[in-house]
Amino acid sequence: MKNVFWIIVLVIIIIAIYNAFAYLKGGIQYNKVGSLFKVQYEVPQGYGRQAPTTSNGVSNTRLGNNAQNNQGSNQNTSQEPQRPNITPPTGFTIDQISSFYRSVRISGVSPMWSWTSVGQFTLQSDWSQKKGIDITGWRVRSNRGDVLISQAISNYGPSGLSSAGDIVLAPGAQAIFYSSASPLGQNFRMNKCIGYLNSTYKFNPPLSSYCPNMYDRSEIAGFSGNCQNIIFSLGGCSAPSTAQLNSISYESACREFLNRFNYTGCYQKFSSNADFFSNEWRVWLGSTLFFDSSHDKIQLFDKEGLLVDQYIY
Repeated sequence: MKNVFWIIVLVIIIIAIYNAFAYLKGGIQYNKVGSLFKVQYEVPQGYGRQAPTTSNGVSNTRLGNNAQNNQGSNQNTSQEPQRPNITPPTGFTIDQISSFYRSVRISGVSPMWSWTSVGQFTLQSDWSQKKGIDITGWRVRSNRGDVLISQAISNYGPSGLSSAGDIVLAPGAQAIFYSSASPLGQNFRMNKCIGYLNSTYKFNPPLSSYCPNMYDRSEIAGFSGNCQNIIFSLGGCSAPSTAQLNSISYESACREFLNRFNYTGCYQKFSSNADFFSNEWRVWLGSTLFFDSSHDKIQLFDKEGLLVDQYIY
């Protein structure tokens, strides 16, 4: 029995010495006899072999494939967005196509048929746009020449002293360009009262003749029949004539009321309304459009000289 006891003690000593040696080498080792004891040693940092780590110090042994997948994900998110998948028109490469490509379209092209006619074209913003597009500084080019898009007045006040700014087309808005000159010397955004300017200035073509009703029936019920007849006759952004005003010279209240039928009176009455401003701009180029009266290719380029749209007729 004593021999058996000492044999067991000897075996334990041998296992302890072996595991201590493995500990110093940084590994976790088991032998056939040692596995019976299921003894495992944690390796202190700085001893033996260590698992490779990622850039943030986390062991790849614990992350496994997840670490590699995360690294791949980070690389993908840092890439620049791809250009839209479009087929460039003939003669253009994808690098020559604007990020606004077909967000603004050319339409309503009407060349000058004679020296007395007025040429025109329209730029229409797509309804799907989520914000306005600034087209000032863009260029419209034909086979014969080109036109640079200038600024316009967004809110034309009665004083006529409003300053011009860039033309920003809201979704679905349009800008109509004419080869004639503006009698105001200004381009502007249309509004509900702008048609009254036809009474003072000669626009070619004329401005819209639709204006809101300048009176309520209860406001004029106390005026004479002649005064009310004059008021009822004033439609389509019309101002009273000198003859009409003279015919009611004895009615000061009526004359004062009729004197509101102009751009100033209409602007003061309706400019605070949410629907006062139109989605239409008018731009007068004051020069001949270089469009061929028979056939032409009209192209629209952004500020970077990249193609936005083209119209062939």
